[in-house]
Amino acid sequence: MITIFQPKYLLGLPRPDRLYQRMRVRQRPAQADYSRASSILEPYGLRMLGQPKILGGASRSQNLLLETSAGKKILKRYKGTIDLDTACHEHSILRRLAELEFPAPRLLATTAGETLVERDGGYYALFDFVEGYFQYHNYLFSPAQTRRFVAAAGATLGALHDALHDFSPAGRNRNGFKAHEGERWRELSWFAEQLDHCQRELPTLGLRNVDARAGWVKATLGDLDTQLRAAQMPRLIIHGDYGPYNLLFKRGAPVVVLDFEIARLDWRLIDLAKALEFFACGRLGFNARRAACFLEGYLPRCPAGEAELRLLPDVWQFLTLRRLIVCWYRYTTTRAPGWLAEAQRRLELASWIDERHSQLSTLL
Repeated sequence: MITIFQPKYLLGLPRPDRLYQRMRVRQRPAQADYSRASSILEPYGLRMLGQPKILGGASRSQNLLLETSAGKKILKRYKGTIDLDTACHEHSILRRLAELEFPAPRLLATTAGETLVERDGGYYALFDFVEGYFQYHNYLFSPAQTRRFVAAAGATLGALHDALHDFSPAGRNRNGFKAHEGERWRELSWFAEQLDHCQRELPTLGLRNVDARAGWVKATLGDLDTQLRAAQMPRLIIHGDYGPYNLLFKRGAPVVVLDFEIARLDWRLIDLAKALEFFACGRLGFNARRAACFLEGYLPRCPAGEAELRLLPDVWQFLTLRRLIVCWYRYTTTRAPGWLAEAQRRLELASWIDERHSQLSTLL
């Protein structure tokens, strides 16, 4: 059993905005009806004992809480953007974590030994439900208590990286590298093609300042790609979306890590860079003490040298610019305002990192 110590804490106050979000989720109808959920349970040899209840917080999939003949289970329906190879990749990683007794979601297998069920062209998976846990970011804690949660999150990520450092999963995830040496599934040329499309389309949508910014994005991303490729940083299986919304806490129990859909072979600095954004950036700006707490939790579990850590701001900007291009592109194809809003946030973040690069590099 891999032990990750929980921080000591006093119960915090629920955040009003999170309470409102949970109330809205509960008022929405379930995404899968009783008969469909029952049919999916049949290969597992389980029966439904009540109506399915929708769970919030899933961005790439739809989760239902089911009361079954074997207790509470989570039924996960993968969105169409998750193909069979990607789902198999995630399940391979989850099975490995179960072998290591690492605290992560536990897949249930059908009576035929399968962990994916196909219905009407969609893929489903069934998980054990974990009782009595909470997400610390949904509550108001004192700054000192919050830092203890952040340090525990860092230690948990370090333990996860250490557990999977030499593992090669089945399937594939196109967001990462193809192998421990060689190219990514999506190299710079893939993003350059999307950016060229954006430069043609976005001005027709009234965004006429894109050309100037797109030139900076393309040049900066090209420079970063060359620099980071030459650095030959360590590659291992990363989580890919390591934020407080994917961590569960419970007094006297290990921290549970959720959502491995975009876990993949990549630089471990990818996870650390995203952690800076998720754990150290807030309504009041960048919190250097929280960033330090996260790294102080992480490094004893999975040590990294100073030269590698100095590249964290570069990897953070690299990630941010690639996501910016994807958001611009999806806005041109969907016209959904959410993509444009996220693109603007990504552009502002990339500019902020660029302006403070030397300070961030020295700090980290």
